Amino acid sequence: MKSPWGSDGETWRDDRKSAAVPLPIVVAFRRSRVVTFGVVIVFALAMVALGVFLWIQAAQQTRFNPVIGRIGAAVLIGLFAPLGIALGVQVLKRAPALIIDAEGIVDNTTLVSAGRVPWLDIQRVRATVVGEERFLTLDVADPAKYVRQGNMLRRCFNALNLRIYGSPVHISANALAISFDGLAAIINRLHAQHQATRAGGA
Repeated sequence: MKSPWGSDGETWRDDRKSAAVPLPIVVAFRRSRVVTFGVVIVFALAMVALGVFLWIQAAQQTRFNPVIGRIGAAVLIGLFAPLGIALGVQVLKRAPALIIDAEGIVDNTTLVSAGRVPWLDIQRVRATVVGEERFLTLDVADPAKYVRQGNMLRRCFNALNLRIYGSPVHISANALAISFDGLAAIINRLHAQHQATRAGGA
């Protein structure tokens, strides 16, 4: 099967003569993002090691209140251990960053991504600009369902995104081996096809 991407993996060739889009479409992370993950993991491990060192030293030194040292150590360990573990799991499992199939979209681009988003849930696809970064925002029928998903950190981020940007589901192409415009073309086209199919079957 001929790849829908160009030779560099960046450009979607939107052939209007063909109504069919080859599925599933699997999008990997950019190599630079994988390297960034590795750097962040090393940094997180270093901070955890520093936290353990401070915890041990707090009990041995007499110049400062040991409680203060242990609080600082606990903060370092509590913040960076989960981050390092989560990123490590994401790197080791080698899951694709994004999967687009007949059922919808599976978003694994960040630690707080929505995961599976069915086409049935997507009402509109739009662009959101934050600083110099563009996100593909998916307006969903039941935003609260996506806010409730995941751990506490993910729920907090999704609730904040819903309040500020009107949806808890956002996909950044910056980390992906595809351009924003290419990703938008694919998702918009498949979403339109799904809506047309639903309307025809109603």
